[in-house]
Amino acid sequence: MIIREKQMETLATITVRSFEDRMIEHLRGLFPNHAEALSESGLREVIQLGIERAAGYGLTAERVVCHYIDLMFLLGSGFDKDLQVPWAGEILQASAIPDQFQKIDKLYGRAMEYLDQVAGPKNEHIKQVLQRLHTEAGRPFLPPDPKDFASDLTARLAQLYPQKHQAVGEERLRQLVRSGEAEAQAGGFQSPEARALYIGLMFALGSGFASDPQFPWAQAARDAPAGMAERQRVEMLLEAARRYMQRWLA
Repeated sequence: MIIREKQMETLATITVRSFEDRMIEHLRGLFPNHAEALSESGLREVIQLGIERAAGYGLTAERVVCHYIDLMFLLGSGFDKDLQVPWAGEILQASAIPDQFQKIDKLYGRAMEYLDQVAGPKNEHIKQVLQRLHTEAGRPFLPPDPKDFASDLTARLAQLYPQKHQAVGEERLRQLVRSGEAEAQAGGFQSPEARALYIGLMFALGSGFASDPQFPWAQAARDAPAGMAERQRVEMLLEAARRYMQRWLA
């Protein structure tokens, strides 16, 4: 029997679709609250992005791709290029680890160590951060001192989330604030308050949160109608972020 090129493409499509279906069930079981907040099409978009990103590092086996997508849910879809977790990109690009199974096992193990330090074994550190935000009514995102925006905001984020500050390091946090300022302004978040919120979410959710398909509410705020006042966009983004974090930890 001759299998023509078109038939091969159809078979490949069926295989990918089957993997996506199984991944959706896997993610709903592992991250029920997060997965519930995304539609099925939203989950497929994240999975498809994960397949593409993983393949770029030579990761193609199903178990390996599955773990890669799990890490996207834990660290943000762009974790491989996030300066807060530089070890991720280093492991993925390490030519000294040619075997994809060994590579993903090392990456996953390092990520679990990081998450235990940052989130806590039972997410207790994140819950403490949410409690601080609730008690202080969002004070960490009030306009920082305009004379020294970067230093003021860096200090506030370190105080808000000391475990992550320790894991990321002072210098990398300062780099995040500096790069976040430019990105926030390019996205239309101009005021000190708006920039502080934007950078705070980069710190909490991953530096690529604004274009991450896991956070459609962030994209909605970023792409809000041109006539919407910045203050409304800030309130929209802050409230959506609070709802997301409360739901994820429920």
